[in-house]
Amino acid sequence: MDGLKGIGIKIVKSYDCLPLAVKVLGGVLRCKSRTRDAWMDICNYYSWSAEGIDGDINRAVYLSYEDLPSHLKQCFVYCSLFPEDKLIRMGTIVQLWIALGYIHNKMSSKALEDLGEGYYNELLSRNLLEPNKTAYGQTACIMHDVIRSCAQYIIKDEGVLIGEREDVTKTLDSTPKLRHLCISNKTVTIIDTLQKQASLRTFIERPFLPKSTISV
Repeated sequence: MDGLKGIGIKIVKSYDCLPLAVKVLGGVLRCKSRTRDAWMDICNYYSWSAEGIDGDINRAVYLSYEDLPSHLKQCFVYCSLFPEDKLIRMGTIVQLWIALGYIHNKMSSKALEDLGEGYYNELLSRNLLEPNKTAYGQTACIMHDVIRSCAQYIIKDEGVLIGEREDVTKTLDSTPKLRHLCISNKTVTIIDTLQKQASLRTFIERPFLPKSTISV
């Protein structure tokens, strides 16, 4: 146990002891076996994790993303399409995941909604999503700005969140293979531009409920 404690301290120091880093690393270690080799793998990750990653991306968050099983990776990055001032409600995000085919029950007798709630709770337990204290039973959450930045970096070629002051047309023209779009600009009209997005699957606008899931 003392050996694991020492490795844990080394891991935390490697990521500059930042509170968010400690939190998400705790979520990673919780899923690992309590062995020296398993924890050393996390410790050693720091030395090569910067390769090919934007310098502004938090490596602890990126490590946590890399540690996710494949079915949770796409669910996690999709959450970054919700603006920082809006709650991500469990019922809404699970229905979006289902519509996009992110949830499968081929190996389970559970309903898709139940599996989706399990995905949602797993992201909460890994501290990649933060439950909203005012929502009953952790049924709504938010995504920390640093975590959102990492997720948006990962999904940047397929998903875009366009804020109030951003040029919608310019952004869409620079992302030809866009699959997911969220717009927090209440006044913009982009029907013609959207029709050119042959790969678009999801379009979300105010009040940040699924406007449509588009199949082409």
